[in-house]
Amino acid sequence: MPIIRVTRKQIEAANKAREAALKKDDDFRRREEQRQRFEEAAKAREAAVQKELKATAARKEEEPS
Repeated sequence: MPIIRVTRKQIEAANKAREAALKKDDDFRRREEQRQRFEEAAKAREAAVQKELKATAARKEEEPS
């Protein structure tokens, strides 16, 4: 098996590249989680609006004309 010589600069460059890749992956994961929370909140708001619309319609039907 041949001996592979690696300089300190090569090791440091590889470590920086690895750290950058990890940070990029972490940023992507964080944005994805934020997007999911935003979608869930939007669904909850829409459900609340629909519920209020139904309640308003029911009240209007109950009122005597």
